[in-house]
Order: sequence, then structure tokens, then C-alpha cells
Amino acid sequence: MLLIFVYLDKWEMGIGAWICTGLVLLVVKSHWDLRQSPWFWLSIGVGFLLQVPIILLTPWRNRGLTETSLLPVAIVDYGLVYGCVKLAEKLASRSEGSNSPG
Repeated sequence: MLLIFVYLDKWEMGIGAWICTGLVLLVVKSHWDLRQSPWFWLSIGVGFLLQVPIILLTPWRNRGLTETSLLPVAIVDYGLVYGCVKLAEKLASRSEGSNSPG
């Protein structure tokens, strides 16, 4: 993925995309027990889609952006993906409950 952004001469945006991908992978690792549920993978896809505006709207070439200034964005980003997975967890448990007899 980073190579695509390098080819487009937007390597800073590629680094941002890698950071966002890393946050998604962190959420996936923390909820790996849900991997059998299709809701889990759907929520990960929605999480990736929610990151597109973050990647496209952040001025990555701005030299004033530091790790500290991007930390609130990263926390919100993690929260969005984590919220998607928690919603999927609730939906999966509901569908399990409705499929159980009696």
C-alpha cells in the first residue's frame, strides 16, 4: 500500500495510511476471538472505510504535525474502529441468541 502512495508522490499520506492500518490491526488482534463471526469482518471493513477521510483530509506534508499533535486523531481513529467491533460483537451475540432453541 505504501508503494502505491510513493508512486503517486504522496509518501506522507502513505505513512498515514500505514498508521491507520496499524490501528486496525491492533483492534483485530485484541478481538481475535471474534474472527469466526461475519459481523466482525464487516465491522473491520467499515472501520477501514471510516479511516479514508482521516487519511485524505489530514495535511500530512505539514511539518508542524508531530506525534503529539496526531495523538488525539489516533485515539479517535482507534475509538471508531473499536466501536465498530463492539457493535459487531453485540450483533453477533444477538444472532447467536436468536438461533438457539427455546
